[in-house]
Amino acid sequence: MSIIDYIPKGRDNAISRADLVAYTGLPDRSVRRLISAARAAGHPIVGNPDGGYYMAETEADVRLLLNELRSRMKKLAVCYNAVLTKGLAS
Repeated sequence: MSIIDYIPKGRDNAISRADLVAYTGLPDRSVRRLISAARAAGHPIVGNPDGGYYMAETEADVRLLLNELRSRMKKLAVCYNAVLTKGLAS
């Protein structure tokens, strides 16, 4: 089974990562990596701000996911630039 087989559609059906760990028998880190890989393959897995994961069903769900990913990218870019700048200044 794939991790996407465990993730339900719709916000109201969100599943916690703890439940995904229990159902799959995999460590938490592995579950997170599988979710990331599934997203990279184009599966719209939303991390519900109230907790849990679900497959996007609506355009609003997809926008929520894209906003979450964009925010992560911005934070990574700040870290990248800070290390790059400090590394060059050394």
